[in-house]
Amino acid sequence: ARPFEMLTEMYGVPKYNEIDPTPIITFTYSFFFGFMLTDFMYGLIIAIIAALLVKGHRKFNDGTYKFAYTLLISSFFTMAMGVIFGSYFGNALDLAGLTVPRVWDTFQDALVVLQLALAIGIAHLFTGYTVGFIVKLRNGEIKDAVLDQLSWMLIILGLTFLFLASRDPGLSMPGKVLFGAGLVLFILSELKNGALAALLVISDFFGFVGSWLSYARLMALALATAGIAMVVNILTQMVWGVSIGPVPIGIVIGIILFAGGQLFSVAINALGAFVHSLRLQYVEFFGTFYSGEGKPFQPFRAKREVSELEFEA
Repeated sequence: ARPFEMLTEMYGVPKYNEIDPTPIITFTYSFFFGFMLTDFMYGLIIAIIAALLVKGHRKFNDGTYKFAYTLLISSFFTMAMGVIFGSYFGNALDLAGLTVPRVWDTFQDALVVLQLALAIGIAHLFTGYTVGFIVKLRNGEIKDAVLDQLSWMLIILGLTFLFLASRDPGLSMPGKVLFGAGLVLFILSELKNGALAALLVISDFFGFVGSWLSYARLMALALATAGIAMVVNILTQMVWGVSIGPVPIGIVIGIILFAGGQLFSVAINALGAFVHSLRLQYVEFFGTFYSGEGKPFQPFRAKREVSELEFEA
């Protein structure tokens, strides 16, 4: 997880009384990156490039090495998600007439992908509030831990139970109890704001809903990746049979179009996955427990301002 400290430090260094989130975002950032890219061949291309950079810069341990290392780990998640969604340069194998095993199809099961994204988001937020609850308890801030962190933990658990109640009606009552208890604690936490309490209850609750819905970008970028790859494949298929007399020029144009288009898709979608994965860490996740207002550790040492030289004959 050490190279991922670069991502944490881009936001801020943890304080002494905080938990370092680097081990957590090592998994969540890489997983989100892979979920957004969701193509086995894209992950393989990134893995090859990142592995070469890691090998070449290992002895320097510089920013290039750390960044390439994060991409290398993320590429494994990308390839795994590509296998799950049966995506190899988009739907290239399907257009070639090959049967590709997949658990879900990005386009046909878009609603399922959205539900997965929102489930992942609520679990991510719950993790953040749980970490914040532990930190505040450890620092002796029991009241803030209960009102600011436990309240949202109970609300999330209540919403989860109510959602599962559609399959198991026995979970409906526990869900209502947990959601109600969390809502009461949340309202009590807002009463400290005096006259603005009512307004802030509405604002903060819908702010939480907005943060949760922000995880829909996992589905949106997965669809974008599959869509761009599909367009490249369709254009390649359209020009493949073009010929001028006996010369099958369409094959040459198709190969160039396919290679260039897919490389462009890798670059633009990898950039989007990198940015939006960071955003989910910095805005949604860190906002639940992390300040990042610490200072990097530096060993104590004397800093000489003036030196006197003595010369002996």
